[in-house]
Amino acid sequence: MGDVTDPLVTATHARLRAGQGDREGALRILGELLRRRPRDGEARALLRSLHGAGRPGVAGALGRWLAALGARVERGQEMLDDELAALQAVLPGVRAVLLVGLDGMIAAACPRDGGESVEWIAASYADLVRRSDAANREAGLEVSHELVAAAGDATVLFRRVTPEYGLLMLLDPQGSPLGRARYELAKTAARVLPEVSA
Repeated sequence: MGDVTDPLVTATHARLRAGQGDREGALRILGELLRRRPRDGEARALLRSLHGAGRPGVAGALGRWLAALGARVERGQEMLDDELAALQAVLPGVRAVLLVGLDGMIAAACPRDGGESVEWIAASYADLVRRSDAANREAGLEVSHELVAAAGDATVLFRRVTPEYGLLMLLDPQGSPLGRARYELAKTAARVLPEVSA
């Protein structure tokens, strides 16, 4: 499978493959899709129908596997939320901390009460990181591990966690010193890495 933004890793593509008789190809797509987004209801339903078709007992086993996967995802989500909240608590002036996919989707978020709408920030900066990566590749450089963008009313820090995910922090300009914010963001990235790459 390709990267997280691969347009072929969708339930629709899996359904098309299954309709063409390529059951194994459909199962591979659904497996990758559920690895990335375990709560995808459409993919889970299609997986149940493909696995259970004509095979007694498989639907029950698959249901137990999906329930266990859901419980693991819940524990992982709680861990991510706790890490982001801890980072926000240790640094004064943090408006929001997000775990963002490079497709712009938010995996976990800890915005300050009454703060900005983080969806637009996540999508905009994911696009900026992808463009930076493309520019680096064209220049023969590695992809960005960290980006800092300073504006008059905020500083945005991005720290890559995996090739597909990164931490994004929105910081007041009079908040924590930039060096400390970068250091704490790097520490948090190391702590969430096992859960994000699992």
